[in-house]
Amino acid sequence: LLFPGLGLITRFFSGFAALLGGILGCIWLLQALTGRIRAESKLEMPDRDGALAIVATVAIILGFSELVKPVGFVVTTAVALGLLLVIVARRSWWLTLIISLLFPLGVYVTFKYALGIELPQSSIPFLQNLGL
Repeated sequence: LLFPGLGLITRFFSGFAALLGGILGCIWLLQALTGRIRAESKLEMPDRDGALAIVATVAIILGFSELVKPVGFVVTTAVALGLLLVIVARRSWWLTLIISLLFPLGVYVTFKYALGIELPQSSIPFLQNLGL
């Protein structure tokens, strides 16, 4: 491990994050009840492109959740992130390639080496040999 005593720290901060979220949620609720938060505009249905983006996002998330265990975290995240960046965010291919490769690797290294948490690895022999 890069940070030997991090287990205690992560347990503390996970509880702290939940406490902070609860406090912020209560503050938001009080503001909503006292009328400090108001709707700026009425709700509208998304246009055709917006609806397709929503459907694509839901399909990609469902596919990710089904494939992360057999295919592994790094590969599944790279593909899902790439699809989201191309289909929903409409980013260029070079930016999509850079982000979809570096982000999952960064998350994997952070979880495995800094936090000591194992993420799902592939059950496919070819990908297992690559360490994915």
